[in-house]
Amino acid sequence: TQLSESQGSVASLTAQLADSERRIALLQAPAGGSIAPALQRSLRGEIMFRTNDSTVGADTTDRLIELAQVLAVAPEAVVQIDGYADPRGTKEENLVLSEQRAEAVRAALIAGGLEADRILVRPHGEHATVSARGDVDGYALERRVVITIGAKQPAVAEVTD
Repeated sequence: TQLSESQGSVASLTAQLADSERRIALLQAPAGGSIAPALQRSLRGEIMFRTNDSTVGADTTDRLIELAQVLAVAPEAVVQIDGYADPRGTKEENLVLSEQRAEAVRAALIAGGLEADRILVRPHGEHATVSARGDVDGYALERRVVITIGAKQPAVAEVTD
């Protein structure tokens, strides 16, 4: 029985290792290349929040930490975090809340090992609201943080006369 259980554990660990190796391979730059093909285009995801809350749940935090660990092997990758709020509350309160949401996501990425200087936070408050006034279901989609992963833009030299 113990042998069977051990063999099952080994199989599970082998599958996890293969998955991790696959993720790393996707992000590693090809020989002579500057960045992995997976990051040459932007990747995007969203995290949803409860009303008047900026708490990132444990499961989401674990996924963000995992994302940060994967991005650590792609030094040219940068993360933009855009925070949003629904239109309830004042514009000032919503701007603060959207920033708190974005900062909570940023903190989880930093906890996972992503360097702070590779993360850009942009709070938007209720600015980008598209839900009809009073549409409580629509408001749920407004309370979010959008994470966009892309490549560092090459520096552009400015020429002056």
